[in-house]
Amino acid sequence: MLTEVLGVASAILASVGSAGAIVWGLSSYLGKVWAGRLMAKEQAAHERDLAELRNRLEGQTKQALAAMETDLSIFKDKHLRGFHDKVSTYRIVIDLVSEVLGDFDLWEETKQPLPAARKDAANRARIKAYGYLALLAPQPVMDAFDQLFDHLLLIAHGKKPYVWAEVRTLGLGLLNEARKDLAIDSSAIEYRGSL
Repeated sequence: MLTEVLGVASAILASVGSAGAIVWGLSSYLGKVWAGRLMAKEQAAHERDLAELRNRLEGQTKQALAAMETDLSIFKDKHLRGFHDKVSTYRIVIDLVSEVLGDFDLWEETKQPLPAARKDAANRARIKAYGYLALLAPQPVMDAFDQLFDHLLLIAHGKKPYVWAEVRTLGLGLLNEARKDLAIDSSAIEYRGSL
């Protein structure tokens, strides 16, 4: 009887063992197929989400670039217009200074008083130039303009002698401040002649 029991037990174990091996093999195979399908489905969803995100980011980037280009264009136009206005104003001031200094040189050479109409025109031009400068120039340029014309007014009213070297130094001071403001060159222009 023991041999029969062992025989039946061996038969049961053998049958369960081979069925277990078959079930194990099938479940392993089906698990791989199922995992592959799930992975493919997840990967497709991931790629779809990634494509949507990429498209959204590209759209936002294009909008941001367009806005930046507009802002840059506005800034560039405003900056260039302001620079052009400053250059034009500084040219007006240089023309005025040249005219006034020419009058002073003539006055110094001839010792004849300048006509009242010429003095009036120069004074009106000085006041106009001051207004133009006040709109655009920084304080150091305004200070240099004031120093030059205060000095010239004192000369014109006989309170100071006309000394070309002093006037030239004040004129160069005004030019150097304008050059700094225009960012042409921060180094100072100096007179290196012999007069």
